[in-house]
Amino acid sequence: MNPYALYIKCDGSMNYDSKNTGGVGFEIIFPDSVGLESIRESLGRYEGANIERLELEALISGMEYIIELYEKDRDRLSSINTLIFVTDRFRLNDREGTNPFKIKEWRKNKWCNHEGKAIKNHDLLDKLDKKRKKLSDIARC
Repeated sequence: MNPYALYIKCDGSMNYDSKNTGGVGFEIIFPDSVGLESIRESLGRYEGANIERLELEALISGMEYIIELYEKDRDRLSSINTLIFVTDRFRLNDREGTNPFKIKEWRKNKWCNHEGKAIKNHDLLDKLDKKRKKLSDIARC
């Protein structure tokens, strides 16, 4: 583990019941230099979602929490030089799913791919991209 990195482990989970219920959560692991205990948040239940949507919700929620931390206590977090988001969902880990350049292209094409098909979960991809930009500006990592 990088001793100057903040790790944010994000996860969504599905029950695969008739209502497609699931939940999202994240864990924030601070480097020792910050002197803060890990934070775990479970963010409630969702109905009618798919697993990718839940994973995106978890990532966005983790980003929002980190943004709030930086806005409240930037000095305490100044030793952090890297933010590492961890998800177990392949589609979100690959360069295609959440790549900022791909999102920019989809935005330009009114959230359609090169075949003219609508991009799934584009509302959350848009939100994720905006949070990523804000976090980058605030954290300066």
